[in-house]
Amino acid sequence: MPLTESYQKGWKRLFVLSPEVKKSDEAEFYQQILNAINQVQYHYDASFKKPKRKGHWHRYWFDELPKLTMISSRDWQVNKDQLSDEQRACFKLVKFWDERTYRWSYYYKFIMPELFKISIVPHIIDTITIGDALLEQRLGWIDNHIENNNLYWKLRKLQNGNRYKG
Repeated sequence: MPLTESYQKGWKRLFVLSPEVKKSDEAEFYQQILNAINQVQYHYDASFKKPKRKGHWHRYWFDELPKLTMISSRDWQVNKDQLSDEQRACFKLVKFWDERTYRWSYYYKFIMPELFKISIVPHIIDTITIGDALLEQRLGWIDNHIENNNLYWKLRKLQNGNRYKG
């Protein structure tokens, strides 16, 4: 639902088109690519510093900067981001060792990341979602009942069946 008065809720750090690309004829072309691979970070302060206490010293440390996300091979095959053939030509195949699955994986990486720059902009809220309070209360009660009575294993057995005969 749109708000009558918008308000600022912190800051966001994200990639935007560089000024040269914005003025070019291909601005819309690269903006569609950026919408597919952009990563947004939110913070309450424009400096994006996080406090870290160590002894009596009060120091700050910084987050990692946002990165352009790589498109997985599965999303590439089904064209999840609905990129055109010209836009897909701006990506290259990258092979890397996945420590989690212990096998080689493939991702598609954008060739020209220098076309984008990192910018910090205010995070403006102009729409809200209306929730059903009674429904949220009922869902909370169900979650508490499952957690308090340790019923996760029964749910898993109902969903997956009895796999292990013992």
